[in-house]
Amino acid sequence: MILRFRPCLPVFLLHRRGKTSLQGAMRRLRIFFLAGAMLYPAVRVSAQPLMDGETWFAAENHVVIVGSASAERMQRFGYFEALLTAQYPDSALTFRNLAWSGDEVTLRPRPLNFGSLEVHLAHQQPDVALMFFGVNESFAGPEGLDAYRDALRDLVVDIRSQRFNAVAPPRVMLVSPAAQEETPGVAVDIAQRNRDLALYTGVMREVAEELDVGFTDLFAPTRAIMGGSDRPLTFNGIHFNAYGHLVMAGLLLRGLGITEMSDAELRRASEKAIEATPDDSGFERLRAMIAYKNEQFFYRYRPVNGEYVYGRRRRPFGVVNFPSEMDMLDAMVVREEGRIHAFARTVVSPEIFPPAEGR
Repeated sequence: MILRFRPCLPVFLLHRRGKTSLQGAMRRLRIFFLAGAMLYPAVRVSAQPLMDGETWFAAENHVVIVGSASAERMQRFGYFEALLTAQYPDSALTFRNLAWSGDEVTLRPRPLNFGSLEVHLAHQQPDVALMFFGVNESFAGPEGLDAYRDALRDLVVDIRSQRFNAVAPPRVMLVSPAAQEETPGVAVDIAQRNRDLALYTGVMREVAEELDVGFTDLFAPTRAIMGGSDRPLTFNGIHFNAYGHLVMAGLLLRGLGITEMSDAELRRASEKAIEATPDDSGFERLRAMIAYKNEQFFYRYRPVNGEYVYGRRRRPFGVVNFPSEMDMLDAMVVREEGRIHAFARTVVSPEIFPPAEGR
């Protein structure tokens, strides 16, 4: 595995009692990699593709999501993860949401000693990375386009240069911002916002083409869907509601080549599904299980008492209780994921967005 270690060891590699000696750090490093080996087998080259032909996923792949608020909120709704899990129940895909509200490509403020994005990617060992950027950057207007292009290119190159799973660089899918929606009570120049969002979407497309990585356009389809229906996609003009997250899931599946539905077909399918009576014994239960698993991972990834877990009060207070509590959360996430995979085999895929032929 190729890792780019920073001058300061991240806190989860430190000894439980806060020792910063090389011996203590190496002990924690061995534990970290041993745990990773148990939870995420290092050699997965024998995994079979889930679909015929060129594919984004193989069985037991690890999928990570990075970006800002819209990406972060995906873990609460779970549509994208649930649809993939139900459609490929024997795949044992794992999903980890590392997104953080307010993030930009070059601005990702974190608590003291939290660890860099690369450190957390090394922990999750992704095979596939979905990267949602451009919304916050777009407020810089046309003047910020060159800086955004350079920063996005550098980030993708950096991630693609590393083999976090010890096998191959992650397959990267860049996901554009959605359109700005006109919302009562929200005073914003909709036309100007969408002009800027279109520019930043265009730059992301160019970077994806230049670096030969995936690209999913959320901007043009959501703008078209907003114009073709009175049902809002967002609750504040920019962040998706439940219906919007279902639409986004369909657009992501289309971007991954799993469905070939048109914008209008995606809209109608999403409206029909969101209006249907929830089935607590099937897909909706699977989605609830996924949301619960994601919540436990959120508590592990972003603990409420972070100041005690890895911050300035870690010693002498946090090192007493929190390491064992973090271990328990790790175990809970793995346990819940096992339950999800087992239950998925009993669920009939709803096929809200029917797969393309051969998929």
